[in-house]
Amino acid sequence: MRPLMLRALLITAMLVLGVPAAASPLNDGIGAFNKGDYPKAIRLLEPLATKGVPEAQFALGVIYREGKGVAKNVKLAARFFCSAAEKGMSDAEYNCGLVNALGEGTARNFEEAAKWWKLAAARGDLRAQYNLGLLYQDGNGVDKDPNQARRWFQKAAEKGIPQAQYNLAMMYYVGNGVARDLNKAARWFRLAAEQGDVESQYSLGRMYMDGQGVERDYKEAEDLLRLAASGGLDKAQQALGKLLLMKGAGGNKLDAD
Repeated sequence: MRPLMLRALLITAMLVLGVPAAASPLNDGIGAFNKGDYPKAIRLLEPLATKGVPEAQFALGVIYREGKGVAKNVKLAARFFCSAAEKGMSDAEYNCGLVNALGEGTARNFEEAAKWWKLAAARGDLRAQYNLGLLYQDGNGVDKDPNQARRWFQKAAEKGIPQAQYNLAMMYYVGNGVARDLNKAARWFRLAAEQGDVESQYSLGRMYMDGQGVERDYKEAEDLLRLAASGGLDKAQQALGKLLLMKGAGGNKLDAD
């Protein structure tokens, strides 16, 4: 299983909000943000954030975290994200969980991360669903629970998150939290591999080499291992070398890693 992986799922841009016909400081501030006019966005949004408007707080959190038009200030960003989260904004709940999990601008606190990700995940936030699965997988901030890990990986996997598809495939491959099912493992590896996930390309390639959950197919194995190797995965390059040697020798099966 993979270690805790959060970087790829970080929100780095404000959502474009619908702007009604009537102008307002909030809509003008969001419009300025989306156009990259950060000084104007800050001028319009800071008074609103002080009054507790969650959209303004979230936008300022992004601005201060990324240092857009201002000096980067992760403590202030964390404060804005978590203040907006307390008002029920799903994206803010996700980011508040993230800064707590990373210890970014606040003390690292997996319990707080789990609290906010549970709320965001229940609203359908697929990033929170995936990261919550990681917390349950490793027992960070929650009791270790393979069944809960599988539940949240499944939700995110079904929505196309390749990291979740990989982790779910691994659970089926080893029988962790589910009955071992190599056919299902191959299915989820394939979906992630098609999105360019090199670990899944490697794992599925090995399954084709050994006929696990799929019919043995050396050509398919070679194609997948080449993809993973071109993505910089050393073990894929090693497995590819073994496969080519075996094919040249007319062998039938590689030794397991």
